[in-house]
Amino acid sequence: MKPLKVRNGLAADVQKVSEIHIKAWQSAYRGLLPDQMLDQLSLDRRINGWKMILDKNQGQLSVLEAAETLVGFVHIQAARDKELAAEKVGEITSIYLEPDCIGLGYGKALLNHAVEQLSIFQLKNEPEEECMTPASGWSFIDDC
Repeated sequence: MKPLKVRNGLAADVQKVSEIHIKAWQSAYRGLLPDQMLDQLSLDRRINGWKMILDKNQGQLSVLEAAETLVGFVHIQAARDKELAAEKVGEITSIYLEPDCIGLGYGKALLNHAVEQLSIFQLKNEPEEECMTPASGWSFIDDC
């Protein structure tokens, strides 16, 4: 496996994140969604969407580099459901990889990073509540 690094996403990453987002959709949903829809996904629209998310500081975008090449990303934020958001719950809104990177453990690295970040969010906001950690295998633990 190539050396992996997860870091905060930057405005300079938006083009590559948008390209991965589209390629991942086209790969994962081909045969499930109409080809015409997948073939017409707009790179400009994705770029503008990711720029807006970063500009408005909506959640956290993290990118995964393998051998210094951006190959995937994950986005987390406070839950969009108002009841859950009031309880300081977060969610993973997007997690995508370059299609040729599937099956290499990169998705697991992104998922673990996202869960760790959500756990930190939970610890900062509700230290007396239960929280998840990547090592817990998605189990709740009492003393985080």
